[in-house]
Amino acid sequence: MEFIRFIFSSFWTWVGFLILIGAVGEAVASIVKAAHTPRKIEAYRIDSRWHVQIDGAHRGDISEIMNNADKQSNVGVAE
Repeated sequence: MEFIRFIFSSFWTWVGFLILIGAVGEAVASIVKAAHTPRKIEAYRIDSRWHVQIDGAHRGDISEIMNNADKQSNVGVAE
């Protein structure tokens, strides 16, 4: 309770506290964003070869895309 009284004791203390909370929140959000990299997997077929571009993927993602490529080996191919 005493802390809340101190924060609301003057306008400038209150504004400084809000700026401090905003800076800490932004730092935490940046750390979380850096720790959780987005995964991007692109797979496309040219003639009979599959081309796979992988950014930030895990081993399970790689095996999953290869299994899907095997299942779709004849999809979109005119013979």
